[in-house]
Amino acid sequence: MFRRTFSVPKHAASALKTMLPEDLVKRIKWDKLRSKSGSFSDAKLTNRYSDVLFEVEIDDDLAFIYVLYEHKSEPEKWTLLQLLEYMVRIWRAYLRERGGKKVDRLPIILPVVLHHGQAGWTAARRFIEYFGSLEASLRPYVPNFAILLDDVGKVNPDDLLARPLTAEAKVVLLCLLLGRTPERLFEELPKWHEPLSEVWREQDGALVFSAVIVYMNQVARIPEEEITMALQHSLKLTPAEEIFFADEVLRQRALRKGLREGRREGRREGQQELLLKLLRQRFGELPTEATATIQAATLAELEDMGLRVLNAATLEDVLGKPAQKRK
Repeated sequence: MFRRTFSVPKHAASALKTMLPEDLVKRIKWDKLRSKSGSFSDAKLTNRYSDVLFEVEIDDDLAFIYVLYEHKSEPEKWTLLQLLEYMVRIWRAYLRERGGKKVDRLPIILPVVLHHGQAGWTAARRFIEYFGSLEASLRPYVPNFAILLDDVGKVNPDDLLARPLTAEAKVVLLCLLLGRTPERLFEELPKWHEPLSEVWREQDGALVFSAVIVYMNQVARIPEEEITMALQHSLKLTPAEEIFFADEVLRQRALRKGLREGRREGRREGQQELLLKLLRQRFGELPTEATATIQAATLAELEDMGLRVLNAATLEDVLGKPAQKRK
């Protein structure tokens, strides 16, 4: 939900303008804000972090804004170390895109951390804090950068409502703020009639609410029907509009599910084609049974077979069972 909303420049810009220092906000050319594709955080840490990278201009110089969202309510002690790794990846990607040797300097990266834990951010805010009480003579030799922190978990919902954000950004941040305390969220929702209604009027409003419902169901374990009813009540819909709302949200959820399944099936087919090509190069013409085994395999099974290709002595070693004679 975070990435879906805040990878859109207009929503990200509205939020970043409230996080960054005022003098920096004035120097950034917000009309040049562009979202960069891909993720630079570790795949194994997707349950902890989501990230979005933006390209922008500060004065007339290229710069990046890297936003890292912490999913966990407790701050990770070594988040800034993770950030440093991700920033190096961004710079290396930049050098690859520009041809490396043709570049004479690196663009700055503004590291932004969005934290929603209600206890607040208690970890380091500057990288140099990791070195303890470092004497002044050693400080020039260690990395030192500060994060731009939005400790949204400590923000009062009324203050969040008053922030100059897009309606969708407000609604998503409210869900991140109160997602783990649904009783508080349900108390607050009626006050949020105006931004909720604005989101609903947007072309992709049903998709936004679908994402909200799925998020609340996953985080707070609230039945989707209960969340849907709370949103309908807060939107002050007529009975006919409530039916339309439920139908539209249900349709968007079905579309999202279909897209996920389609992408998964596409990955499986791609893995099949690659594995068949590797096996033919390694073992020659394949038996019909071997081809059938690969075509019937799940994505996980195909990935395991792909790993076994590297060291397998026989086709049987790759497939994990005897292959029939060629026909």
